[in-house]
Amino acid sequence: MKEYDIYPIDVPPTVSEFYKNIEDEFKISHLDTSYFRQKVDKKGVVAERCPLLASVWETLVSNFDLYYATREIGGESEFDFFRMLQSCLNRNADTYEIQLEFYFDDTNKPIIGRTEKITYDVHDTGNQSNQSINNYGRNITEANTGNDVFHHVEVPANAPTDDVDRTRDKTDYGRTTVNTEGGSDSNSSSYTGDNTRTGTQTTEISSLGIRPNVEYMNEYLETNKTFIQFFIESFDECFAPRYKRVYF
Repeated sequence: MKEYDIYPIDVPPTVSEFYKNIEDEFKISHLDTSYFRQKVDKKGVVAERCPLLASVWETLVSNFDLYYATREIGGESEFDFFRMLQSCLNRNADTYEIQLEFYFDDTNKPIIGRTEKITYDVHDTGNQSNQSINNYGRNITEANTGNDVFHHVEVPANAPTDDVDRTRDKTDYGRTTVNTEGGSDSNSSSYTGDNTRTGTQTTEISSLGIRPNVEYMNEYLETNKTFIQFFIESFDECFAPRYKRVYF
């Protein structure tokens, strides 16, 4: 028979125990929940500290028992383990509440695709004033020189029986000149304008991403944790580390 050397150490002997085998009074269902159920003043309204956590507490407890049934408890005794559970619950209660608020909020629901909505409530007002002034300063003088000569020529008819008068009259007019003297024309104009815009323009975009829908959904499913999973994982520190059993 092989002999073993036993060295005295200053710790009590440890016996591993599954969570399902401990006394019920040391399980999670018997934890003190007064911390997250206590009344507090929230912006002038007295309400429970963690109302959402209180509403799902029974669901969390039942799923906790299912998950940790065959996990070995931590601590040096069942009571020590129970105190570890209580400490973990008190330290994380507010975080559970925030996680539940986000879980039930619409912002947590994935939006596939992209839509854009633009709403206009804009009013434009324009005031314009134009003025144009023309000033004429030129002097125009017309001068007529020469004499008008009137000519009257009588011509006989072509035949005695043809009563056609071939008389011709002609007037030669004297010379007419136009002189422009001095002065100048001028033009002045002015413009004033005032344009104002009032109102709002609102753009609503459902999703800032332009990634393919399938890729977006797969990433969401991989990284999103339900409130039950989030709750269970936070108590992992209360249990012995997982390891592979070796049988002899």
